Amino acid sequence: MEVRLLNVVVMCDDFEGQVNWYKNTFDLKELLKESGAYNYVELGHDNLVIVGLTPAKEMEHQPAKLRNNSTLLQITVKDMKTLFEKIKANGGKVKFGPSYQEKYNFKYGAIADLEGNEIWVIEELEE
Repeated sequence: MEVRLLNVVVMCDDFEGQVNWYKNTFDLKELLKESGAYNYVELGHDNLVIVGLTPAKEMEHQPAKLRNNSTLLQITVKDMKTLFEKIKANGGKVKFGPSYQEKYNFKYGAIADLEGNEIWVIEELEE
């Protein structure tokens, strides 16, 4: 059996607000949108799904204390400084960084979306 990651799904209290935040902050496009009996959006680019979003209440999910989440989204970018500026401009939060990892030559940091979901960010640097 071969397993491949489809995407990470964020369960949102403010579904529309979160969808717009992810689209505007990361310049993502709607690749799939379901509405009706349930609501779900997949966002990405070039037919690559980056993240799915769905209303938490439709999944009968009560978000726990966010710092205790066991799963998070991790992304790579080419320009962390510009991303961090967009995070702040769109109402998100930079939790820390950019920091530098000398051994593997990359910058890293953490951000949070509108509802406080943590996202780790990596910027691989050229040798």
